[in-house]
Amino acid sequence: MLELLEIAEDEAAAAVRAAYDAGYKAGRIDGAAIWGEEYKKLQAENARLKKRPGWETVLSVGVGALGVGLIVGLVVR
Repeated sequence: MLELLEIAEDEAAAAVRAAYDAGYKAGRIDGAAIWGEEYKKLQAENARLKKRPGWETVLSVGVGALGVGLIVGLVVR
C-alpha cells in the first residue's frame, strides 16, 4: 500500500512540474512577443533621435556657460 502511495506521489509531483513548466513557457512566449514589440518601438525611437542635430546640447551648454559666467562675475566683485 505504501508503495502505491509513493508511486502516486511521484506521479503527482511530475505532473505538477510538467504543468508548471508548460505554463511558464507559455507565459514567456507571450511576454517575448510583448517585449519584442516594445524593443522595436524603442529601436525606431533611438534611430529617430540619432538623426536630429544636437542643438539642444549646444543651447544647454551655452546657457550653462552664461549662468556660470554671471555667477563668477558676481562672486569676483
